[in-house]
Amino acid sequence: MKKQIDIEKTLSVIKEFGLDTKTRKRDMVYNRMYAAKFLRKYTSYSLEKIGTYLGNKNHATVLYYVGVCEDLKKDKVFLTCTNDLVNRLNYCFVDQYEKETLTWLEIQVLKCESFQDLKKLQTKVLEKQPDENYFEMEDLLVLV
Repeated sequence: MKKQIDIEKTLSVIKEFGLDTKTRKRDMVYNRMYAAKFLRKYTSYSLEKIGTYLGNKNHATVLYYVGVCEDLKKDKVFLTCTNDLVNRLNYCFVDQYEKETLTWLEIQVLKCESFQDLKKLQTKVLEKQPDENYFEMEDLLVLV
């Protein structure tokens, strides 16, 4: 199973490191190689799309980056150059077990013990009874 990444965070890290520029400094090229490998491994993007994120590189360059990155994964210079990028990209994974605040509606759905309770809740939401204090419920519950 592939881990999920937050693509917006990933792309912001890529822009922050300047990997979308055309510079050919060694540390930038190594970081670009790692970013190409990371995007290839954790997304279903095509090589061409990954190349556009990494400074309008073509698909062959991205494929080369991924292959060379595999060969360089034990090289000390490569590891030193990419250490910061690796640490930042590790924060781009979506934590499936992360606790988020539930909305009122999500709590009510979890409390339902049967399909009839769920239908009653749907009716209540769709009727929007004025005595209840709901917030932004228009599109939150769609049941058929």
